[in-house]
Amino acid sequence: MAEQQATHRHTVEMKIVDASVFRSKAGMWMAFVLSVIGLGAASVGEVYGHATASAVIASVDLLALATVFISGRRAKVKQNEHRLSE
Repeated sequence: MAEQQATHRHTVEMKIVDASVFRSKAGMWMAFVLSVIGLGAASVGEVYGHATASAVIASVDLLALATVFISGRRAKVKQNEHRLSE
């Protein structure tokens, strides 16, 4: 009985880890696609003579990427500090 419970717990934990990895990879791909679309829109705007709008779009796009990257790193550091304090 105990072996079945341990096997079940291990299977469930592996599914959770796999889902977390998939969600993380999907989020990275979505961010990549959105950033390429944003920078592409800025480039197209620049070609058609909308320099100010292009600069705003590119700035917002890059600022959003930097913000997400920094906040993600802070959350990871905070999580690691919490694990070490336990």
